[in-house]
Amino acid sequence: GMLGLVKAHLGASEEALRVSQRIEAIKGPYDHGRSPYWRACIAAAVGQSDEAVRLLAEAFENGHSFSRRRSASGFGVHADPHLDPLRGFGPFERLVKPKG
Repeated sequence: GMLGLVKAHLGASEEALRVSQRIEAIKGPYDHGRSPYWRACIAAAVGQSDEAVRLLAEAFENGHSFSRRRSASGFGVHADPHLDPLRGFGPFERLVKPKG
């Protein structure tokens, strides 16, 4: 996931998206939403906000945690700098808004 983010931040969007495709291909039975989470971060970095939110929702559906402890990136979703491009984007804000 980090390789894809580096590629995206260097302006190599196509390479970043190829990394994202490779991540999708390798996810296993105990992924717990890590693969779609990393893919969401990459999508956010290349400006694909709708796809990023869709992948983030998939990550949560597959067991990815909102908290830092079990997060793929080591940050809680509300503090993850990889998701900064999504801040203020309505669908993202609705997805991460506390529900209880």
